[in-house]
Amino acid sequence: MNPLLAAHKHYGTLLLVLVLLVILVALTKGPKPALQRIVAVLVDINLVVGLIAFFQTVRPISWFHPILALGAVGLLHADGQERGQGQGRPLLLDRPRPPGRCLGRQRFLGAGVVQAELRQAARHG
Repeated sequence: MNPLLAAHKHYGTLLLVLVLLVILVALTKGPKPALQRIVAVLVDINLVVGLIAFFQTVRPISWFHPILALGAVGLLHADGQERGQGQGRPLLLDRPRPPGRCLGRQRFLGAGVVQAELRQAARHG
């Protein structure tokens, strides 16, 4: 058997276990966006390895395999992105700022960035 095809097969089995782990963690402890993003990237790597193995071996596969694989990658990335919103770096306005530096920072960032941060801060607070 082609080494890439064997790697794709065994790596895919490991990824099924990891996806099951993500589901179990989400059901018991709540969703973990970092874990979901890691698994999504690992599935992307397996997808690329599978594509390379497919073009090297020209082994017939079902049409459902790539369609379901691309659907799974899309769902994994969409869920990781959706659940990860609002957990990034804090806004500049949320950080403590020494007095007198506010005006200089507003000039440095530009009015558009400051206005967008003010709107977002107003929504959250």
